Amino acid sequence: MASAEEHRKAYIDDVSEESSDHTYQTHAVGPYWLTFASLPLLENWKQSPGGSRFAAQIMMATSMNA
Repeated sequence: MASAEEHRKAYIDDVSEESSDHTYQTHAVGPYWLTFASLPLLENWKQSPGGSRFAAQIMMATSMNA
């Protein structure tokens, strides 16, 4: 079993600050702004014929493959 220090050296030490920031912007900030931009569409859905039958939703899927 690898120690915490071996894990840190293998997976964290070689990651640059720029790469880490890009990943954060893509996986955390991006979905936030996408959801924020979609709010007017969700409100419009309430007035549509299907709005009384189905709740407007945003579904996001992600994968943690390396």
